[in-house]
Amino acid sequence: DLERVFESGATVDEAALQRLLYPEFVRAVADLGLRGVMLQMKVERAMSAKDLLALRDSVEAAIAKSKGEPARHEFSNRVNFLLSQ
Repeated sequence: DLERVFESGATVDEAALQRLLYPEFVRAVADLGLRGVMLQMKVERAMSAKDLLALRDSVEAAIAKSKGEPARHEFSNRVNFLLSQ
């Protein structure tokens, strides 16, 4: 997660990271329908990559409940990939 990125000593442009992560989170919660309405509002209020990543566990849990573990794993992998950029 972002804390590991910061701890690694890598230079992180958090605004750029937020721009990468935000569409992924919006897409994930939009696919949850009514179940994702509260999460969608939280994602829309997230002002930083840290704010988005603070929601990651909740988003993953909602995806797993709604669409199953493979969908949760796919979202997790995409977020991990974006964090590695």
